[in-house]
Amino acid sequence: MTAARALIIGGGIGGLCAAIALRRGGIDARVFEQADSLREVGAGLTIWTNAVKVLSRLGVADTVMSSASITERFQLRTWRGDVLDETRPGDLGRRLGSPNLIVHRAELLRALASAVGPEAVTVRARCVGFEQGPEGVTARFADGAECRGDFLIGADGLHSLVRERLLGGGRPRYAGYTCWRGLAAFEGEALPPGLGFEAWGRGARFAVQHCGPGRVFWYATRNAPEGSPDGPHGRKQDVLDTYAGWHE
Repeated sequence: MTAARALIIGGGIGGLCAAIALRRGGIDARVFEQADSLREVGAGLTIWTNAVKVLSRLGVADTVMSSASITERFQLRTWRGDVLDETRPGDLGRRLGSPNLIVHRAELLRALASAVGPEAVTVRARCVGFEQGPEGVTARFADGAECRGDFLIGADGLHSLVRERLLGGGRPRYAGYTCWRGLAAFEGEALPPGLGFEAWGRGARFAVQHCGPGRVFWYATRNAPEGSPDGPHGRKQDVLDTYAGWHE
């Protein structure tokens, strides 16, 4: 019997996880990514214990953990630094058998891509449409190429062509705030290993967590109308102005 073939549109975290799982189940999964390489933007990503267990079943958990940080404690603070609440994800992880991690998105993507293998990934393949027929589905690409499979999975991100063709269009819903994110080299007593926090102020939040050896991931949010432009002095100054006077 010929193995079923899956066409996966999108080579991000979701698409690569789907490909690994399907291939481990005996299904020939092919990934099509419109960019010229597999790459991930962004900064840190929280992977809770249930997702780490999935990564273990996919065979990549050890690789991911080698470049990640384990979250033992997480605090909610006021903008002055007073602790409002503290949870202990480390205890949860030990009870359930897998830790809770913070990892750089790009490092997670590299681990997944290595497990899939380059032979199963086609880059510079922008899907422009697909058709369902009696014997499967055919995906069409911008360069004129076509590929037929038994089924198709849309993992092509926020502005998904697959979702639009299946379910209709629709703009993403604005959450009401802008968010800055970044990575920084940091080691010090102010944030010992295993501790992360999110501080709350009026219309703004700021959080820091460890994200691999000697590195932290931070994000900052500020309530703002949709489409608000950067200030005249740039994003960095916007962040400094928003959190001026907050705890150290």
